[in-house]
Amino acid sequence: MKSNLLFIYLNSLLHTTLSHIMMQFPVARRSKYSEYYVNNGLVDYNIIAPINEGYSFPCKGFPKGPSTTTINGNTINIILEGSAIHGGGHCQFGITTNDNDFLVLNTVIRNCLISGMSYSIQLPDNFPETDITVFWTWVNAIGNREYYMDCADVTIQNGNTNSQATVNGLDLLVLNLPGYTQIPEFPNQGMYDGSELFDTRQSKSLTVFSNSSPAPAPVPAPSPEPAPSPAPSPAPSPAPSPAPSPAPSPAPSPAPSPAPSPAPSPVPVPAPSPVPAPSPSPSSSLSPTTTSTTSTTSTTSTYISTSTTSNKIVPSSSTTISTRTRSIVETPKMSQSVRWYKLKEMTCTSDKCD
Repeated sequence: MKSNLLFIYLNSLLHTTLSHIMMQFPVARRSKYSEYYVNNGLVDYNIIAPINEGYSFPCKGFPKGPSTTTINGNTINIILEGSAIHGGGHCQFGITTNDNDFLVLNTVIRNCLISGMSYSIQLPDNFPETDITVFWTWVNAIGNREYYMDCADVTIQNGNTNSQATVNGLDLLVLNLPGYTQIPEFPNQGMYDGSELFDTRQSKSLTVFSNSSPAPAPVPAPSPEPAPSPAPSPAPSPAPSPAPSPAPSPAPSPAPSPAPSPAPSPVPVPAPSPVPAPSPSPSSSLSPTTTSTTSTTSTTSTYISTSTTSNKIVPSSSTTISTRTRSIVETPKMSQSVRWYKLKEMTCTSDKCD
């Protein structure tokens, strides 16, 4: 009984150990078959595990290292290692130069590992002597949904002197990893196996340069064009400043009224010398008569003419007459035809005249 249990335990342990597959040749990165990785203590003894068990895509996350294998010629033979093939599955084989652009050169659908453990890829005849990376991937038919991948850095020696070559192939299909398409197990023929997905791969080309030719400088990614600046909104025109009101002209000072000239003092007109009265003819004899008449107040002496008969006083045309009553004494010596009287300038106050 104990021996049976021990057999079961050892068998399960052996199955677990050999239940995975790895790429033996060319020698993969971190492989126990690489002198470089052994000498530098970089061997990963779990390299046979799928990427899903703590690794990352691509190449299990191992960086590119020194060449571990030299390939003579343009045919690369690939040998896989492991005994538990999980019902076979889908395999892809190819090359890359930068761990980014993976070019598939050989695909085996459904029967990979069942038909054998050795496969190959063919490089074009003009392929230059150079260093490249060979890769292998596997989608198992039975068991946990997994994705296997190994990468091996190799040197191609084929005698070609050309500097470069273009290799044509297909895109790499990734399945059963987080973020990628998942396909179920397909243990039996005729079951859905996702094989039609391999038909959707796009054609692809990869240019490879020889070791003696300097690799072209990577083309810098074009700088993104800056987003166009919005057209600046025109600055609002400042409201026109009101034209400054002209300073009010000072009201012209009124011309000073000329000081009223003092009225010129009347120049006193000398009283005319009395005209001698003509001698009356002897025959005239008149008694003095008192006559009431209208007189004129003036600044000068005025002569008044009157007729002999009426004794009316007739002022000259240049004399202004004011109404006053005064007494005129008629002189009997005056001629009968015209009697002249001299109205003496008098200053009258109240009812009395001088």
